[in-house]
Amino acid sequence: MNAVKGRAFAAEVDPRAKPGALTRDVNTRLSAAEADPQTKPGAPTAAPSAGDERRAETLKAIFFWGALWGIWEATAGHAAHFIRVPGLPGFIMFPAAFFFMSRAFLQSGKLTSIFVAACIAASIKLLDFFIPAQNIQAVVNPAQAILLESLAVTGFYACLGRLAETRPQKIKR
Repeated sequence: MNAVKGRAFAAEVDPRAKPGALTRDVNTRLSAAEADPQTKPGAPTAAPSAGDERRAETLKAIFFWGALWGIWEATAGHAAHFIRVPGLPGFIMFPAAFFFMSRAFLQSGKLTSIFVAACIAASIKLLDFFIPAQNIQAVVNPAQAILLESLAVTGFYACLGRLAETRPQKIKR
């Protein structure tokens, strides 16, 4: 037994290693293959928990709606900015952005999903830099607007949620 910082632990020696080399603390978890020599390497050890499945569904929803929003911004937004009519890009793009943010939030149930989806959308929008003869402001400003819109919509949903929690219930007769 060796003592490290007041804790005792046992160490196991690998016979293939140099003499005196410690390979692993035996207090650490063993994988299913190490714990049960009957299992084959690479075989699934346990079914994913419901929390893991929920997390995977949440990430899928966030990435799906964020990517869809980014593609929309990169294509329709580029065309709207190309026309150069004042106010037209915001008039067209914000309702679509609100739709994408709402879908990400409603499918995940988390306010943070709105901002994460916006980061994905802004990243895809920044791919417009690869279009030749592109005005830098026509790419950077919409990417900033995407992030600011997401903060505004996150605040909107946060206030809406608090309003629903604090609203007095109707008296049943």
